[in-house]
Formats: sequence, C-alpha cells, structure tokens
Amino acid sequence: YSRKKGHGCNKCLDMRSPKVVLLLQTILGGEMNYTLPGVKRESGRPVEVDILQDDFILEYDGKRWHKDREENDESKTLILLESGFRVLRLREKPLPLLNINHANFCQKRVTWTLDRGHWENILEDYIL
Repeated sequence: YSRKKGHGCNKCLDMRSPKVVLLLQTILGGEMNYTLPGVKRESGRPVEVDILQDDFILEYDGKRWHKDREENDESKTLILLESGFRVLRLREKPLPLLNINHANFCQKRVTWTLDRGHWENILEDYIL
C-alpha cells in the first residue's frame, strides 16, 4: 500500500479517503502525504501526515482504515502535538472521537463526500 504512489490497499479499494484528502489539500494548500523530518513513532518509523501547512496538520480518518485504530491514532496525534504542531483530525462517521484534550488539537466527526462546499464550511469553522 502506498498513498504517495496512488495505490490503494485491498481494504480501501474504492479510494474514498485519498480523494477527500486531495480535495482538502486543494482547499488548504500545503504538502500532502508529507513525511515529517525528525519526527518518529516509538517504533522508530517516520511519521507521515495527510496535509502539512506550516505548523498545522490535517488528518482525515476514513472509517475503513481507521476502524479499531483509536490507540494508534491517539499515539500519532500526541507525537504531533509534542512536536509543536497544531492538529485537526476529521474522523469519518461512525468512528469515535479520540480521547485527547489539548489546546492545539481539534477533531470533528464528518460524513464522507466530495462536495467542496461541505469541506470549505467545515474548515472555515476551524482554520480558514
């Protein structure tokens, strides 16, 4: 599986999440599927984020890939916050919200759509 090369995994055949991330990137600008230099997980693996714009990170959590991965999502988010980033996680319904309370962290449960106006309205509430 490689988001950078545009390949989907067998669990994500419809490529829903990458399409939304691309749409969000066209609205926000910034770098898409960016590997953060010097930021690593406890395992030593580098941290890749969906969208990076200056010190702001947007993560889109699609329900297929992120189902039952709350612990992993929380761990990654805490690493990003400890590294000084502001983080917005958009979590596709029915994913639960993460158990994180931090001044530089926001999250919202969202419905999947490719309607640009829908995403512009959501992002306006948080960052635009």
